[in-house]
Formats: sequence, structure tokens, C-alpha cells
Amino acid sequence: MMTYTGLFEEGKKDEQISKLKKEIKELKAIDRSHQKLNGDLRLEIEKLKKDIQILQEGNDAMNLYRDDGIGAKLEEIVRAMVGHVKVARPLINKYPRNKLFSTAVRKISEHAVEIHKICKKIKNKIN
Repeated sequence: MMTYTGLFEEGKKDEQISKLKKEIKELKAIDRSHQKLNGDLRLEIEKLKKDIQILQEGNDAMNLYRDDGIGAKLEEIVRAMVGHVKVARPLINKYPRNKLFSTAVRKISEHAVEIHKICKKIKNKIN
């Protein structure tokens, strides 16, 4: 034997179950659309990765690079090398027989000139 209160609770439970089933259907539809969007985004990411790789290969072929401060660092090295050569010149004049030292200073001077030329080329390619 059921009481009247039990009958009302059955109706509320059925109503609640139907609301929850409806909500589950809506959530499944949202989940499907999210999965589709996620798949589309993954495909787009793969396309962009391929595009980036193609651009990098093209930049390498055309000798285009990012600066990343390389030019400034090279100029700083050149300035330091020139400073060392300036300091070494009086020593070469004072000790002309020291061929090893004079050769080393001459080579440092040549390398400084080469690095300066490379620095100019890098700046031209970047700009």
C-alpha cells in the first residue's frame, strides 16, 4: 500500500529523469561539436607547421635570418680585437724579433677585418 506522498515523489523522479536525459543529449551534442572543432584545429596546426617549415627552408635558401643580436655581438668582438691589436702594436715595435707575437697580432687583425665583413653581410641580409 502506497501513501499519497510516495505518488508525488514518483512523478518528481520521472520528471527529473527526463530532464537529466535531455541534458545528457545536449551535452553529447556539445561533446561531438567540440571533438569536431578539436580535430579541425589539429589539422590546422599541422598545416601551419608545414607552412613554417617551408618558410624556414625558403629563408635559408635566400640567406634571410633573424638578427637575435648577432650583429651587435660580432661588432663587440671586433671592437675588442681592435683594442687588443692597438695595445700590441707598441710591443711589436719594442720587440721586433719576436716573430711569433707579431704574426699572432697580424692574424688577429686579419680576423677582426673578416668578422667585420661578415657582420656587415649579416646586417644587409636582415635589413
